[in-house]
Amino acid sequence: MTVTATVMDSVDSERGATGVVVGRGSGRIMSRKARTGMAAISAAFLAWMTVVTVQIATAPRGGEESPERLRAAVVDALTSDDAGRVQALFHERTAGSHHAEALVDRWAGVSGVDARIVERDHRYLRLSARTPSGAECFAWPIGESGGRWFLDATPAPADLCRG
Repeated sequence: MTVTATVMDSVDSERGATGVVVGRGSGRIMSRKARTGMAAISAAFLAWMTVVTVQIATAPRGGEESPERLRAAVVDALTSDDAGRVQALFHERTAGSHHAEALVDRWAGVSGVDARIVERDHRYLRLSARTPSGAECFAWPIGESGGRWFLDATPAPADLCRG
């Protein structure tokens, strides 16, 4: 009986004011309320990370799958005045954030756009159309990066728009 009382006295003396048993050398053990709070915080963090990962994985990628799809996407984006889509077709290292807006403004209301892939020392996308103010023509180098085809905003040779 003496042994039992000594063990109980020992445990009672180790209880803190909240009734939580204090471990030796490891500090205070978490209460049930604190464990529940930590579990909720951990679950919320895990859910947030899952949402971010899914958004990154399903976000529309820039460029297109082939030069022909790039050509069609450029015409579609320009004729629908979609500057955001046009911007996504340029490689991010070659075009500033407002490059597409200026291009869409310049081509606003233009119909009958002729778009061609021109092969020379490099592949180019050449766009031309008749506008109320005359003829418009632009040409951009196109290239592949990470399995996707992009426009390159660096100037193409001027003679691509002649004749």
